[in-house]
Amino acid sequence: MRGRRLLVRLAEACLTVFVGLTATFAIVTVAPNTAVEGAVASASFASGGELNESELAALRETYRAARGLDRPLSARYVGYMLHMVTLQWGVSFSLDAPVTALVADRMARTLRYAIPGFLLAVVFGVTGGLYSTAREGTLRAAAIRVGGYLAFGIPNFWIAGVLLWVLALPPVAAALGPAWWLTRWAFPALLLATTLFASQLAYTRSETREVVGADFVRYLHAKGLSGRTVALRVLRNVVGPIAALFVTDLLAVLVVAIYVIEFAFGIPGFGRLSYDAAIERDMPLLLGTAVVVIVIGVLGNLLSDVIASAADPRTREGGES
Repeated sequence: MRGRRLLVRLAEACLTVFVGLTATFAIVTVAPNTAVEGAVASASFASGGELNESELAALRETYRAARGLDRPLSARYVGYMLHMVTLQWGVSFSLDAPVTALVADRMARTLRYAIPGFLLAVVFGVTGGLYSTAREGTLRAAAIRVGGYLAFGIPNFWIAGVLLWVLALPPVAAALGPAWWLTRWAFPALLLATTLFASQLAYTRSETREVVGADFVRYLHAKGLSGRTVALRVLRNVVGPIAALFVTDLLAVLVVAIYVIEFAFGIPGFGRLSYDAAIERDMPLLLGTAVVVIVIGVLGNLLSDVIASAADPRTREGGES
């Protein structure tokens, strides 16, 4: 029965990816293509305004033909879907390189700081939430809550500005030199962790507060089990909702936080790549980056559902009834 449930989830995931790809194609196709007029205007300016209307119209057609925009909409859609599925994402118009290679390279640069940041946020957010709930009323629990409020309330772009200002101070600059590892790895990971820490902490506290007063927790304490053992039992009951929140945070970071981080620290990562694709109206690159976000979101939700089913037997039973 568990296998059938997994197959159903996989089918739903595939359908979601299909709908997401179709919606992305529709949005990009319907949106006004300002890059065409921009290219024509640049050509007209370069010629000193000597191009007539027929020549400008020919330039528009040449531009559209070079990017496959002159083909029928149905043919473009079918070709787009086939290329997306087979990872033949074409060549970037603005960077003159294969889209798959560009996405892989830039994603690797983003994951270099994103993975440590995620791990720090999850470890400290979950453990901090469990500890502050179990030790409610203590000074340490209050300090953890205050830390979560500060991490949530202080804008990450302001923190990035402060870190860059500190690095620019003459004594610090003389001691550390270029310090590329700080601006390309350590500081971005720390900034990302502070962005996610607050939500992980708050949600863990909210979920565990409903569990710590349950009868089975009192029974475990009465048996004399250690606090760590009890915390692990409590965590097993809340890992499903926490995993779902982690997926939500992952998408939020992909579409919001990494743009701020990569612009602040000058990181040529996935966020910067997708931003440049949108500015340049680079259709292959824009669609390729959108596909990555869609697939990560769908696979993340599927993974969180599998984790919830594995951690909580009641979820499996409820899904098969």
